[in-house]
Amino acid sequence: MENILLVGNGFDIAHELPTSYLTYAEYVDTFERLFHNPIIMESSGLNITAKPKYNYLDTFMFALEDQRDEFAKLLDDNIWNIFFREKYGRLKIGDYWYDLENLIKLEVNDRSSKILEDYDRAIYDFNRFRRAFEIYIYYFTELAMGNIYKYVKKLDVYRHMKDITPQYIINYNYSNTFSRFYDSMIEVDYLHGHAEARWGTDTCNIVFGINEISIDERKETCKEFTKKWQMNEAGIKPKYKEWLCNGKYNLHVYGHSLDETDKESLREILLSEAINQIYIWVLDEKDGLRKLNNISSIIGEKAEVVKEKIMFNKI
Repeated sequence: MENILLVGNGFDIAHELPTSYLTYAEYVDTFERLFHNPIIMESSGLNITAKPKYNYLDTFMFALEDQRDEFAKLLDDNIWNIFFREKYGRLKIGDYWYDLENLIKLEVNDRSSKILEDYDRAIYDFNRFRRAFEIYIYYFTELAMGNIYKYVKKLDVYRHMKDITPQYIINYNYSNTFSRFYDSMIEVDYLHGHAEARWGTDTCNIVFGINEISIDERKETCKEFTKKWQMNEAGIKPKYKEWLCNGKYNLHVYGHSLDETDKESLREILLSEAINQIYIWVLDEKDGLRKLNNISSIIGEKAEVVKEKIMFNKI
């Protein structure tokens, strides 16, 4: 039976790529500190290469000046960048992007939201934030991949992928990790878009937001925060629907939380009659229980039918 591999951000992290929110926030902090230091900017480089992070920043800041300047402008006085970093420091939110998407959901569904008082500014800065992250993903993962490629075969995840041998990939990430490290000929469904250098703020390809809005009067006015609207605007048409109509598969889930932020698509995939067995890769027993709880949340009363198909594999 053929295999479909479904991957989330944990897949990239297993390849030691700098794609977690914590890593992104640390890079942004370091970038802004260096960018606003006249002495650093007047030099020809950082001259700090003890850590890969500084090697990547050195290249980005002094060899990719146009992209550096665009990145700096997108971050400058961005209310969402300020909001996320303030919340992260005060609330100690997790190291996952779905934590930020849940913060957006709370804010959009809060009638007393300060950010949404100026909606035009809120959506303008939100699109700037998405574009800033697209630039980060494209350039920093490319720089990291060049280094990681030297030892990727030594990583546990590499062995796991060789055991799975998927025919199709459902990718919730913005990076092309599987294609770069394994097989570029396997068809990939970039469900949340694919980070590209050539896009701009108005044409940002990545999908980052929420599933639903509970306040009726905001369902139309705040639609730009929803993944469905962003997917439609980007012209993203899920490929997995056709795959599930034309065959039977075992589904392998690697590095995805199965959280409700992707409820609509996950529900359709997990409930599909085309899925025979579901193999979920977990860190430990606690991680497995958390994912089972998430499945119950997104599937509802039919969750037991899905759970009967599940087997856990240890990462």
